[in-house]
Amino acid sequence: PVFPTLAQVTYPDWISGIIFILAGIPCLAIPGVALFMFISKRCCKKDRHYMEESLNTISDKVPVSVATSD
Repeated sequence: PVFPTLAQVTYPDWISGIIFILAGIPCLAIPGVALFMFISKRCCKKDRHYMEESLNTISDKVPVSVATSD
């Protein structure tokens, strides 16, 4: 038995463009947003209070005395 071969079908260019857009935008959106967030956090932040050496918490402000037995 001879199997039928598939017929070659050519589509217009605008269909290829729509397929490229539908496949390309989701694939490029996630890395694009990640890159945007990285650049905005790295370069554009003027307020860098998160890089302080000490923590600004209540437990940091409460004096703790340690009793030692000698």
